[in-house]
Amino acid sequence: FSAVNFFLFGILWVFRKRLKSAGSLALLAIGLIFLNRFGIEFLRVAASNRGILGDMISGLKLVQWVCLIGAITMLG
Repeated sequence: FSAVNFFLFGILWVFRKRLKSAGSLALLAIGLIFLNRFGIEFLRVAASNRGILGDMISGLKLVQWVCLIGAITMLG
């Protein structure tokens, strides 16, 4: 997963001069982190999740829904 982090850093590095609004780079970074976590949760076994975040809702884990909504909010 370190390779994904380097990729995300590269995306942020490219956009660092293009985004002029205050906080835009931070919102992009947080949105990308949400998307990264959303993808990671597909690889995790549901049995390894403890508590409410491992519950399935409409085919996705609750934590995936939270990450998806967070990413849409940050990137939208």
